[in-house]
Amino acid sequence: MLRASSISLIVAATISLAGVQAGLANSNEISNGLIAQKAGDAKPAAKPAPKAPEKKEPGKDANSKETKDTAKDSKADDKNIKAEIEPDVPLTNVNTVTPDSLIEKPKEFLGKNVKFTADFAGFCTLALNYKPAFRPQKTHISFLVRKTETKVPLSELKLALPIPKETDKTKNKLLTSLKDGDKLEVTGKVFSTALDEPWVDVLAIKRLSEAKKTGDEPGGDEDAE
Repeated sequence: MLRASSISLIVAATISLAGVQAGLANSNEISNGLIAQKAGDAKPAAKPAPKAPEKKEPGKDANSKETKDTAKDSKADDKNIKAEIEPDVPLTNVNTVTPDSLIEKPKEFLGKNVKFTADFAGFCTLALNYKPAFRPQKTHISFLVRKTETKVPLSELKLALPIPKETDKTKNKLLTSLKDGDKLEVTGKVFSTALDEPWVDVLAIKRLSEAKKTGDEPGGDEDAE
């Protein structure tokens, strides 16, 4: 009897364990099915919303127009700049001379204001860095004029001019636009006669007319005032 009872208990336990395992298997199948169904039902990721067009700031076009107008006005002002370098202070007792007379008798004009007319020949360094009549190249520029009725530069006439500031449009425009043959009226003061030659501090320049181009007919001077 004891053996039969033991066998019955073993058999019952085995059947019960098999049922639990079967139940676990069914539970796993159901769980996997639910997961697959959820994965199938999942919606695709939403596309990013289109970027809204940039709005133009009010007044932006107006500012651009104002900038263009300002540039046009600036160009117009450049055209209207007078071709003249005026003295910082009014000059008195100015002696009207010729370049030749200055060279012939420089000591007669030492310390005096002079004014003459001559054709521009070009820029140089002749009037700079010479100690007896010192005008440094860091602060001054030098130029030559022609001998009357010729194209020969007057190297004996030393002309020194202070370098204008970058903000001085009138002076810079005139100096950068000078061409060989431009007729100038030069005013200055003879500050030295070193080497028995006139050394002049140029105080004012006025372009009376521009150099004639090849083929131009002779005509009157152009007043740059």
